Amino acid sequence: MPRKEAKPVINSHRGRFQAQGTGCNDSEPWSQPKPLTLDLGNHLLTTLSNKIPKTEMMIRRAGFQMCSEEITAMSKNGGFTVVDKAYRRSFPNARRDRVDLEIHAGTAFILKK
Repeated sequence: MPRKEAKPVINSHRGRFQAQGTGCNDSEPWSQPKPLTLDLGNHLLTTLSNKIPKTEMMIRRAGFQMCSEEITAMSKNGGFTVVDKAYRRSFPNARRDRVDLEIHAGTAFILKK
């Protein structure tokens, strides 16, 4: 009897948080087979804020807070699912020193069941 080949695991839920701007360019990505939970999203965002130099974090403090509020709002609506194009948003918008949220594929910020 022929042996069945295992199906490859496809990480279809991908994105990243990024601290951008003068003196800083660091990120916390995710790529996984299941949707990203809000808890893990908050953990990644906190990890990023702790990873960058304190002076850079203080410059982006409002951006981290705004991003956290955005992903919490997304979770209250069942998360966010990318359909055609990647989702990109900067906090605060149109600032050089900012926090970016990118959801490249799949679903992010669902509540744990």
